[in-house]
Amino acid sequence: MVRQGPEMPTDELTGLPLPILPQAVLPVDNPLEADWHHQWHPSPAPASRTLGDRALRNSRLQLVSQSDHVAYHRLLLRPQWPETTQAQFDMTVLGVAGYIPPEAIDVQRDGPERILMQPGEVAILRTIAQQRPITSEQMAGLRAKIAKTYAEQAQPGVTEQDYVERSVAAHVRKELSQAEFSFHHIKYEYSPVRTFFQEFVLAQDIGHIREVQVEEFVLTNDAERANRIGHELLALNIRSMTDSVKPVYDQAMRAGRLHPKSPLEAYWLVHNKLGAAAAHDELIGKLKAKLIDEAGL
Repeated sequence: MVRQGPEMPTDELTGLPLPILPQAVLPVDNPLEADWHHQWHPSPAPASRTLGDRALRNSRLQLVSQSDHVAYHRLLLRPQWPETTQAQFDMTVLGVAGYIPPEAIDVQRDGPERILMQPGEVAILRTIAQQRPITSEQMAGLRAKIAKTYAEQAQPGVTEQDYVERSVAAHVRKELSQAEFSFHHIKYEYSPVRTFFQEFVLAQDIGHIREVQVEEFVLTNDAERANRIGHELLALNIRSMTDSVKPVYDQAMRAGRLHPKSPLEAYWLVHNKLGAAAAHDELIGKLKAKLIDEAGL
């Protein structure tokens, strides 16, 4: 039987687990001194883990000292895991937005103790991440790893060299984008978040969409018009799925507690994290296929 510790203290506004009290700016490349702590843990067992579980677990990681990390897990704290997909989505959005609460927990005490952070401690958590240059060794390893997947790509006429070059460029763009929207001590992993957002937007109930719009989207032979309607339907789904998190997101934005480059609205954060234009077009195609299947056409 796993011994349970006290429930993890959470932020009053968002319900997010409180961060560990920061002491100083830590190095990201010295695992003997500091490593990444998943604030959402432990997630369900892999056999029952959903896309929402994976995204939530990877939506909020904090760089902490090894001594604090060990002390934290010694306390056996357990955050209250959101049970519904919508609740997991809401918490993931706030994590990706880089929400920094006014309080933290001091794990070096028996409690742990909930503490109102001093301005200097908040400043540590709000230190903006800096993109580290890729070394020649890392680039060589990346190229070799991508080259192994060349046979799996389904684009006829694309040479292995072109495939590797395009894939490396896409990887670098993704790394730059993720660093731009992360703090030095607080980050998220983009891939599981994007996958969850994409699946959740397709899973939305279309009851909020006018039937005439759905019919025109499915039945029109005008590709340009279908694409335009598809973008409108996708936008309506994003609005629907962000309705519940919007009031908290807006309040956090007004209080200056989100990453300075987070969009003003939760809608735009989710819209952007769905991926680039090609990803949106792919989602529109999947949405159309889903509606055709549901209509039995």
